[in-house]
Amino acid sequence: MQKYTMKDNVISALMGAVAAIALAILLHPLYEHEQEERRRLEAEWVREQIEADRAYQAEVEAERQRWEEIEAEEEKIQQAEIAYATEMERINFYYNPEIPDEVEDAARIYGEEYGLGQEFLEAVAKRESGFNPEAENGGCKGLMQISTYWHRDRMARLEVTDIWDVDGNMHVGADYLAELFAKHPDPVWVLMAYNGDSNADAYLRGEAQPSGYALDILRYEEEFIAAREGGEAIEH
Repeated sequence: MQKYTMKDNVISALMGAVAAIALAILLHPLYEHEQEERRRLEAEWVREQIEADRAYQAEVEAERQRWEEIEAEEEKIQQAEIAYATEMERINFYYNPEIPDEVEDAARIYGEEYGLGQEFLEAVAKRESGFNPEAENGGCKGLMQISTYWHRDRMARLEVTDIWDVDGNMHVGADYLAELFAKHPDPVWVLMAYNGDSNADAYLRGEAQPSGYALDILRYEEEFIAAREGGEAIEH
């Protein structure tokens, strides 16, 4: 058996220490590289997290703004609908104290059906009968002064059996006015023809002036429109 002296042990220990130092020196760059790579990965992860958080916050903000815009648009639409409904209520449910309610109701119904102005029909009724459903002048009867002789077929087609009824009388008158407007859009000619004025066609040719009858009705129409647009709604 080989015996080791103290000197041998010291030398062996020194050699081991030198080997360890040498190994540490050799491995140090690899260790530093691994540490650097770990720090880089950690920094990259932190950066990605920050970017992801920023992107999320931006998305949240964009979504919030989008919903604010939607809510604002919905508010505008709601306000517009309220304003429209208010205006329609004011226009449709305004009752001129000068005009009987049943006349306004009939004028509104048949004005919408035939594409005629409600005020236009009301103005004809005022000029023809003064809103008196029992008015009679010769063979012309009722609110719109309908001749049952000339409009017998029209009454049958419209199923109007009572010419003294406000609704039925207005229906016949509106139907005839719409027929005349289909022939020519000039309201003066239409009114002159409705009134049986022999100068109606001469007016279109520029050979006759508008009749006082037609001008009266157009003036009444303007007055009724002005009252409706500027007036307060009146309860029945």
